[in-house]
Amino acid sequence: MKELTIGNGVTNIKDYAFQNNDKLETVTIGSGIEQISASAFKGCTSLKKVTINASSDDVSIPDSTFADGVQVIFTIALIDAKDDKISDSKDA
Repeated sequence: MKELTIGNGVTNIKDYAFQNNDKLETVTIGSGIEQISASAFKGCTSLKKVTINASSDDVSIPDSTFADGVQVIFTIALIDAKDDKISDSKDA
């Protein structure tokens, strides 16, 4: 499996859920996600891009969840109306 889509109804991706899936390259995670465990994607050596349909403020993701070089994109931006600045929608 090269591509994985996790639906909007999923709120938590638990430890080792996709561990050592060395074929997985891209993951899209639905808007219901609240937490991704640190070891959920451990050993996914081909993983290049993760798109999360939420704001980084809404999802708990430990720093070690994704290997260095994995592009993580949050698709929902928060706009500070007071400063008219976008505070999210970043590539990590």
